[in-house]
Amino acid sequence: MRKKAARLRRSRRTRAKLRELGIYRLCVHRTLRNIYAQVITPAGDQVIA
Repeated sequence: MRKKAARLRRSRRTRAKLRELGIYRLCVHRTLRNIYAQVITPAGDQVIA
């Protein structure tokens, strides 16, 4: 459980830093057949592409 908590804490900290700097975020989801990518605004409220 410690490993999962550390990963979540790290991701929250990274996203907060990206929001502060105003940098867009690339989110990639990979399945066996396809790769999906999303570009998310710094506020995290909209998906651009």
